[in-house]
Formats: sequence, C-alpha cells, structure tokens
Amino acid sequence: MKRNRTKTHGTGFEVWRWLSRHWPLFIWIAAVVVAAWLYSRTSRIRGMQGVAETLEDVIAPLETAKLAELYIQVGDVVQAGDPIARMDTTLLEARMAIEDARLLEAEHSITGYQRDVARMMQNFAESQRTAERALASERAALQRDQAKLAALRDEYSRREDLRRRNLIRESELASLRPDIAALEASIATRPQLIALHTDRVATLRSDQEQLRGWLQIDDANSFADAVVEALDARATMLSARAERRQLQKEVYTLYATRDGVVSRVYHNPGSVVSGGDPIALLVPETTRTVIGFLPEHYQGQIEWDQGVYVSRVSGEGRVMGASMQAIAPEVRSLPVRVNPIRNEPLRGRRVVLELTDENDWLVPGESVRISIPLRWEWLGFAR
Repeated sequence: MKRNRTKTHGTGFEVWRWLSRHWPLFIWIAAVVVAAWLYSRTSRIRGMQGVAETLEDVIAPLETAKLAELYIQVGDVVQAGDPIARMDTTLLEARMAIEDARLLEAEHSITGYQRDVARMMQNFAESQRTAERALASERAALQRDQAKLAALRDEYSRREDLRRRNLIRESELASLRPDIAALEASIATRPQLIALHTDRVATLRSDQEQLRGWLQIDDANSFADAVVEALDARATMLSARAERRQLQKEVYTLYATRDGVVSRVYHNPGSVVSGGDPIALLVPETTRTVIGFLPEHYQGQIEWDQGVYVSRVSGEGRVMGASMQAIAPEVRSLPVRVNPIRNEPLRGRRVVLELTDENDWLVPGESVRISIPLRWEWLGFAR
C-alpha cells in the first residue's frame, strides 16, 4: 500500500514539474486563442479598399466641326480659362454671312415689300368685288327670269282659255311653250350658280381677313404702319438669329474649366470631331478626396462622420487621417478593382472621405487602404 501511494505522489510531482517548465507554451496558446477571438470579431471591420478620386474635365465641342488648332499636349499643366482647342468656323461664318445679307435686304426692301403687299391686297379686293358683282348679277337674273316666267305662265293661261273657246289657233298657244321651258331650266340652275358665287365671296373675305391679321391691320392702323411693323418684326428675328450665330462662333474655342494636367488627346488638327466627342481629357495633379467601398455585411459598424486612416497600397508615405463625408444610400456591386475576393461578386456602399491635413495629397486614381479605428463596443465590451 505504501508503494502505491509513493508512486502516485511521484506521478503528480512529475506533472507539476513539467508544467512549471513549459508554462510559456500555455501562455502562447492562450494568446493565440485570444487573438483568434479578437480577429473573428474585428477583422471584418478593420478596413476597406478605396481609390483616390479623379475629377475629369472632358473637352468636347458642342457641334460637329473640323479641329483647326490644338494648343496643348499630353502632360501640359493648364489653368481654368486657358484655351485648349479651336474648331474651324468656315461653315458657321458662311451661315452668318447669309444672315447678314438677309438682314441688310430686310432693312432696304421696305418699298418693294410695300409694293408687293399692296398689289396682293389690291388683287384680293378686286377679286372680291368681281365675285360680289357676279353674285349680284346672278341674283338679279334669277329675279328677272322668275318675273318673265310668271308673265308667260299668265299669258299661257289666258291663251289656253281662248283656245278652249276656239277663238285662237293652237299654234298661238304652242309658241309660248319653248320660252316657258327655257325659263324654267334657267331658273333651276340659278341657285347652284348663286351658291358657287356666295362661297367664292366668303372665301375671298376670309383670305383677306387672314392677310390683314398677318399684317396686323385694323381700323386704327394704316397699311403703311402694318408694313413697317411687319418689317421690324422680321428684322428683329434676323438680328436675333445673327446674335445666336455669333455666340455659336464664340463657343467654337474650347477652354479648360478647372486647373489640371492634360491626360489624353483624342484628336489632332484636321480631324472632323462630332458634337460631344472628346478632344482632350484633363485631370487634377493631386486630390484630397477618397472614394471607399464598404461591403454590405459591414452595415451598422461605421458612422458617416467617423474619423479613419488612409494609406497608399504601395506602402510609400505616412498614414494620413481622413474624415467620413458621406455614405451612399444604395447598395451596389463593388468594382472588381476593390473586391477583396476575386471572381466572386460582392455588394456594398460607396463612401466619400476627405483628408484632414491640407498638406496630405494623393495621385488621382491610385489605390488606397482605409483603416477604421477599433471601438470597445465592437469588441463586445461597454465603455
């Protein structure tokens, strides 16, 4: 029995001695367990990918024209307002010359215009008087034929009575019948002729009223005043068109809208450039704005006004502080460039950051890492 107790006591002592010698191993195991737990809670929210914002200034003409001159080349530094290119204005100047000729013609053609319009109004008035005379003539002829027919019918009735009493011959009665038939036929056609003349008079009157309305002639205005007003309106219209052509000529010279560097040149002088087709592309030399992409499963773990840190993917330069400016309201597919999992679609929200130090800057388009400071509540502890 003593031998067994001694053996048991010896085994426990050996275990304790082994533990006392290898305690650093258990410390490292515990550290690994804690680190794994912290990583599982925090690695998903430690950072995200982003790119430095690139503001592009696209230089493009409004209308299709030939590129006459190009004042820049790739790499040139330009400022807002600097001329970039000039489009050929030959066709536009030809249109402007036509507009000027028409304006000059309008200013010196009052007499001829008055003569033409007066002749046109005179023709309208003469045609209307002729139609009215023809209408009156047809109405008078109808009344005349009706009166003759009534008289012949009375005479025919009287002779018919005499013939029944054998006081006259049949030939005297029959001689009236052709005249009566002719008058009846004439009277039957008169209403159609009267209707045609009536429509003709109404049409001429309507046309004349439309002409007077076009010339803005009423009882208070004279014909000469109406002609002058019409010519003034035409001259005003042509002058406005000429001014518009002049404005178009001014926009045929293209200018930079912001400071930057010429990134690309798409056309050379002599090329025909369609309206809206870019000629050159300008980008800023540096930027302080970063576009980040927050994966969808990180929602609720970042605030829009939270401070973050930005570092270059290349590793060059110091870590730069940045502030969250905005978070897009919608969730979209992340660009392939910032997707940490290749060949697998990932969705997220777009965030906008601004470097806090005015001396910090990034190259437009370069990739960056965005680090988010840890918070106690993210670790599962209350502050």
